[in-house]
Amino acid sequence: MQHTLNTIGTNFSGAFGDMSLTKDEVAAKEEALKDLSQLVDSIDNALALISMGGYPYVIALVKSSYPSLVQRALDVLAITTQNNPDCQNYCLQEKVMEIVLPLLNAQENRTVQTKALYFMSSLIRHHEVATAEFIKSDGISSLVNVISEQRSLNDVRLATKAVFLLNIVMETAEIPQEIISTTAKDTALVPSLIAIAGVQGEASNAQLRELVLCVLTRLRNAGADSEQVLYDPKLNLKQVLENIQSEISALDADDRDAQLESLEYIEALLR
Repeated sequence: MQHTLNTIGTNFSGAFGDMSLTKDEVAAKEEALKDLSQLVDSIDNALALISMGGYPYVIALVKSSYPSLVQRALDVLAITTQNNPDCQNYCLQEKVMEIVLPLLNAQENRTVQTKALYFMSSLIRHHEVATAEFIKSDGISSLVNVISEQRSLNDVRLATKAVFLLNIVMETAEIPQEIISTTAKDTALVPSLIAIAGVQGEASNAQLRELVLCVLTRLRNAGADSEQVLYDPKLNLKQVLENIQSEISALDADDRDAQLESLEYIEALLR
């Protein structure tokens, strides 16, 4: 791993933000980050990234002017922090969340945006302090923006990452009722979620739809204010849910069984 870190750290000083790397140097760092992402899939190697002093190089590359390096660096950070409290704590200590949060809305590069969502999910999952910091930093607003952009499903992968992260936030932390109510009432979140859930035919995505239904169920259970927004007649939630039920019922047995959880969410929402 040391050789890989040496390649990543070459020309470290002054190389970020000023387009000073040659094409070959960028390619070498891309390959090194790709190799590193495979190495740190082992929890021991992920921890070694701290002890060997490699983390600062990877974190610095998140601020690089080269999107290809940013996305690969985010991939490494996401893998190391997944179910790894030591690496989660290290990234919190180094304030990596502050660096990555703006990238959640990096519309000019969807891959960077998707990798930023991936890292943030790994950073906060099962980590109450990180989740609280995400909420305090207004990360929910960033998620609402991403989800609202994706209501037409022009990027299923990006929408899935965003809704997955929102689910993690809602399951990990006790979000203040005021935040939930304000988010539900004053943003495009609920209409966007219902629009995504209502996509049918070839454009629909079972995994994304299940995640959306889970969030809608959590919102329903969050209190009267959120429930009132959900069941606004103009949003036509009941019809959307009944359409999904009909679509799933028409599937063959195996495909239908794979979507039983979605049906359970629908039943809860229709009560």
